[in-house]
Amino acid sequence: MTVKRGWRWLVGTSALIGAALLSLASVSVAQLPPPPPPPPPGRPPVQRPPGEMRQSLTPEEREAIRQNKERFRNMPPSDRARVLQDYERWNQLPPERKRELESSYERFRQLPPERQQKIMDRYRNYQTMPPEQRQRFEQNWERWQKMTPEERQRAREAWQERRPPPPSGGPS
Repeated sequence: MTVKRGWRWLVGTSALIGAALLSLASVSVAQLPPPPPPPPPGRPPVQRPPGEMRQSLTPEEREAIRQNKERFRNMPPSDRARVLQDYERWNQLPPERKRELESSYERFRQLPPERQQKIMDRYRNYQTMPPEQRQRFEQNWERWQKMTPEERQRAREAWQERRPPPPSGGPS
């Protein structure tokens, strides 16, 4: 299956990264043990002893969860509401989309810190754009995605020619 990666993918991935950075810290969902299978129809769920899942976690995972819980408690109510809203949106995604976003997040984590910062800065910039500017950005992104590699290269070269030279006389 071919996945179309346009501005919606960029924004969705960036939103996931932002939510994950706020709420997950160093424990990824993939590291947690899988949930127990649902009970067969007509049978009540099996009651697990309190703390059973906690015992299956490593000490580092338990500490990360404790820190995240504390960080969540200390968030302003508006931030907590946003994290919970993101969590609900995540739970409503189809499994295939979750896998795509988890893969994107893992690729993001593999990037050098400077590149991660640049991506996060661009995402924050996108979030602060007025609706008209976002619309122009999205249209330009879609137009860019439709260009051939040669057209993209020509566009890059034309942009470089129009770009003002860097300021001279750097630090001494």
